Amino acid sequence: MDTGSSNTIFDIDVVEEILLIIDPIKGKARRMYGVGGQSELCYEQAISNLTIEDILLEEFVIQLGITKENYGFEAILRLDFLLSTGASLDFKELLV
Repeated sequence: MDTGSSNTIFDIDVVEEILLIIDPIKGKARRMYGVGGQSELCYEQAISNLTIEDILLEEFVIQLGITKENYGFEAILRLDFLLSTGASLDFKELLV
């Protein structure tokens, strides 16, 4: 979770397992910028009916990139994801 992130991004290799792949017709190449201004190429596209556990997002824009190998994480879920799902953050207990 990253409430300050500008994008929701998933590692391309991780989501390939669930058949979520780059669609060159629906999306476009973008740059993902991290702390310090370093950028990585990723692919941004709208997806339909994204289900994570029991949460369904009917239409949602995501980015796909290489995050696990380069940074050690499988995804960044930004504030738009949290708002779309109605999630709440408990900073005392560190729970979503």
